[in-house]
Amino acid sequence: MSAHTTNTVAGIPTGRWFYRGEVAVDAIAGAAAGATMGVLAGPPGIIAGAMVGGVIGAAAAAALHIGQLERDIHDAELDRDIGVFGGSIGNALPDASPPSQRPLHASSLGMDTHARDQGWDIA
Repeated sequence: MSAHTTNTVAGIPTGRWFYRGEVAVDAIAGAAAGATMGVLAGPPGIIAGAMVGGVIGAAAAAALHIGQLERDIHDAELDRDIGVFGGSIGNALPDASPPSQRPLHASSLGMDTHARDQGWDIA
């Protein structure tokens, strides 16, 4: 896979370039937060805080990205299984037995009393 190839899982880009961008942004945010906290210890604290914050931010981004990919893959498999992908949503399997329920009657829906009050003929 080239650096500019975009793979998708359920419409979510998963290519390496996208993943690296996520990690880089979170690492920068972690480094900024670490440097801000390191201000209390002076210049060495800023450097150490930025390094530790960057590592923690990158690790958090990687863990979140992997977790999201697992959820997306699970959702895509579920969508395929129930027929969202492929156009068969709601269709019965070919070997399924015929439905055993008959159409609902107006009285079972609570419509018979209103219909009688209005003088309608109900089946």
